[in-house]
Amino acid sequence: MNTSLLYMDEPEYEDISSSSFLADLKISDVIEDIAAARNRQFIRELFMQKPRKLTDVLFRLAIFRDLENPQIKSAFEQFEQRYIRFQRCREYSKTLGQAQVRRK
Repeated sequence: MNTSLLYMDEPEYEDISSSSFLADLKISDVIEDIAAARNRQFIRELFMQKPRKLTDVLFRLAIFRDLENPQIKSAFEQFEQRYIRFQRCREYSKTLGQAQVRRK
């Protein structure tokens, strides 16, 4: 079962992270800046996955078109903020749990 939002079916992509054109055009620097600004390494990985099927490219374009809708973009941003908060709480609870185990 596919759970990716970036591929219509099973992911088929080419890893372009070692492509020389990325370095030549400084595109890799832009991608690194985007990933660093959002503090999300997976963003870099997504940029490095060149879809092999036209249906996947069209699928991604449809997602970007949806995100141009202010209501959808706002809902996505709210979800993202809640998810980030959830991840922080989960990490904090793991830290607390580990500290309690060490005390015993």
